[in-house]
Amino acid sequence: MKQPKILLVDPNQGRTQMIRDAVSGVMLVQPIHRPDGEAAVLWSGANECDLILMSYEQPGMDGLEALTRIRNRKPSVPAIIYSESREQSVAIASFRAGIHDFVPVGDQFQWIIAEEARELLSNQEGSSAAAKRAVSDPTLSHIPQERLELTYQNRLRTIGRQLDVYGYHTITIVEVNGGFLVRAQKQRARQIQALEFPDRDFPRLVASSIHEELAEEKPIYQTELTPTGYEDLLRALGYRLDEISAEAIAITELEDALVVAAKGYNKESPTPGIQPFHWFMDQPKIELMLNEAFRRRGQQRPKINRPSQKASGLRGLLRRLN
Repeated sequence: MKQPKILLVDPNQGRTQMIRDAVSGVMLVQPIHRPDGEAAVLWSGANECDLILMSYEQPGMDGLEALTRIRNRKPSVPAIIYSESREQSVAIASFRAGIHDFVPVGDQFQWIIAEEARELLSNQEGSSAAAKRAVSDPTLSHIPQERLELTYQNRLRTIGRQLDVYGYHTITIVEVNGGFLVRAQKQRARQIQALEFPDRDFPRLVASSIHEELAEEKPIYQTELTPTGYEDLLRALGYRLDEISAEAIAITELEDALVVAAKGYNKESPTPGIQPFHWFMDQPKIELMLNEAFRRRGQQRPKINRPSQKASGLRGLLRRLN
């Protein structure tokens, strides 16, 4: 098993030794130390890194600025920020920058960091191992390798098929370490259900999806927002998220729109690097995204139009009143 590379960035020698001892004791891994953000940026530009442990207090630039510069080259590297500050604004700014956790410096803080690092890297290793096992599993040899890559397009597509097959609607999808959590309702059911889609189950779900594709046409929960079903919708959305190296995504289906919150590259922003963003996608934007996806795949499908069925519930009532 490959030893993870952990970058520890802290100008305080005493604190540095405490964290190195704790991480070494918990994970049997010795973090690579750099004394300031500038040195960390230079090191990360020439080396692979699995996790960054960063002190917010840095000479010259604070820890968040250093992390932003590192992520210009390595946008997906996770990070834990720790700080002597008790200001809420520091913690809030850190989480907005997309860190895994924020740890105040205090009694036993080094052990909290070490345990968080162990759990985070363990989840990452589990997801990666699942994908590697799937590629080498002879029972999955019929599956194209590109379908087993842990991209948003593939993972969201697989979730979408399960939602279609089992008749779920009104979805909320949140990315967590090692997979996704989904809240949704089944047709003709009032209670919202919580579903888990860990990445370790992803190869099995892909195999199931391909079997269903060969067997028969899947059912579709058709609405104005999902005119061809969740599989096509989430697959097209995943393609766009992959294009901007997105991470930490959350998708919420509203009555008349889809809201996507995440972090990713904004080419039009004057500030480079990964930044938080929100997409508000109403029905015309979703239709445009789906039509682009069908053209990209070379499928001869007609332009998506609104479903012919009449809207029901509150939406239908308001439409009739207007």
